[in-house]
Amino acid sequence: MLYSTIYFLSNNPIIHTSIIHMGQQFQLLPESPPYIAIPPHEPHVMYIGCCDARYNESCLDLSRGETFKLNTIANSINVNDPAAMSSLEYAVLYLNVKKITIVGHNDCGGIKACLYNDYNNLPKNLKCHLKELNTLCQDYNKMKFSTIDPIKLISIQNIKLQIDKLNSIDFIQSAIEKQKLVLSGMIYNLDTNILEHII
Repeated sequence: MLYSTIYFLSNNPIIHTSIIHMGQQFQLLPESPPYIAIPPHEPHVMYIGCCDARYNESCLDLSRGETFKLNTIANSINVNDPAAMSSLEYAVLYLNVKKITIVGHNDCGGIKACLYNDYNNLPKNLKCHLKELNTLCQDYNKMKFSTIDPIKLISIQNIKLQIDKLNSIDFIQSAIEKQKLVLSGMIYNLDTNILEHII
């Protein structure tokens, strides 16, 4: 069990935490945290990646504060989703990022669900979000490639689809036309830690 109590001494909160384990009580006294300088929030790249916990924006090898991030299931963008659109607006119109990079990955669970016919069993919001990806997977099944990793191939096609979608958004179009923004797509290989440029 963990108990926390806040005491105010001279208007400064001091947190004392008691841990009780196997009948023994231990007192943890507060320590002074090592304060470091907060880096400025001046990202020049917007990273759009999957929610998969096995990779994140650190694959771009940028420093803290250089990347503004958006994570979605299967790194897919829904232009009717206020959360996604507000993130894009903030990045492009206020932070003035110079690049938007979509980073997909191999072994994607969203792609697996659509490719292996689990799509119809998904909850309604997840199903709605993956609708376009499901179409990509059905097209793949019709073509029946035999020598190409289907999940990686569809991930690449999905990255291209998301780039096309970004290109259709008016304020992104405007920034590109003014040469203030570029779009790129990459795929991260979970088994090799190699980042491949797609677009």
